[in-house]
Amino acid sequence: MNKKYACIVFDDGPREPMLEMINKFIKNEFRCGFAIIGKKISDQTEAVLKYAVENGFELVSHGQNHIGLPELSKAEIELELLSPINEIERRLGYKITSARAPYLWADESVFTVCGEHSLPLLGQGITVAHDWEDAVTAKEISDSFIKNIYDGAIITLHVKYSTCEALDEIFAFLKAENFELLTPTDLFKVKNVNPIPLDRQITRV
Repeated sequence: MNKKYACIVFDDGPREPMLEMINKFIKNEFRCGFAIIGKKISDQTEAVLKYAVENGFELVSHGQNHIGLPELSKAEIELELLSPINEIERRLGYKITSARAPYLWADESVFTVCGEHSLPLLGQGITVAHDWEDAVTAKEISDSFIKNIYDGAIITLHVKYSTCEALDEIFAFLKAENFELLTPTDLFKVKNVNPIPLDRQITRV
């Protein structure tokens, strides 16, 4: 069976249960990305971010305040996207190299800023059950993921307990189907994506 590759980027970190999610990935020898909201970076959350980086996970900018970028001026878009990057670099010495727009909402002004700063904008490659909603169960999340996953997909999920619970069934399916989960950067590398597009949200490779 041919090897298949995909990437999950979990939005809205750092928060619980990010550490538990990281450890599940490590146990299964998978990796992923975490889209980080700048205002959630603190002395209290720094440890889990450092742990993620030290174990081969990728951090992604998810804006400073998780607000709709197209409603902002160009200077404000830059501030939103770059503030988490600068804070993570200051605290961890780690350089974030990609972003995801809050609410997956982007327009030409956002793409212009991303292009000027060589910041690929990661999108949503498959439709998964609305895992950000409290009423959605782990079973609904895993069933939806399994139904829709394909080789080369970049997937949007969230740092939430129901999503963390769903990972067990998701990982079992992916291993049976010869899938490997990679960070965004490693997915681009294994799929020979060079240069990485900067003029749109990247949903698949």
